Amino acid sequence: MKIKFGKRKVDLAPAFPLTLGDLRSLGKSGLLTDTGDLNLAGADGIIGLLTYVANKSLPDGEDAIEETDVETLSLTELPAITAFFTEAMGGEKADRPT
Repeated sequence: MKIKFGKRKVDLAPAFPLTLGDLRSLGKSGLLTDTGDLNLAGADGIIGLLTYVANKSLPDGEDAIEETDVETLSLTELPAITAFFTEAMGGEKADRPT
């Protein structure tokens, strides 16, 4: 799934599947609960996860995606992003808006 962050378009697919190392990194940045679930309550959690995944997807040598880039996303894009993440993490395939 390609998402536009500011003026850049990033394909998030190369970031998946996430690894144990990814979970460790997400935990260190406060994006996991004590039970190991993603802590996506509120904008900070969503922005943090999208920033992490977008940067993992970038080819070596490209400038990092900053949280301020992720903040430019429209809320109308979140349902499609959520469906993509669910499917990419091994969940059921969801109908995504086009």
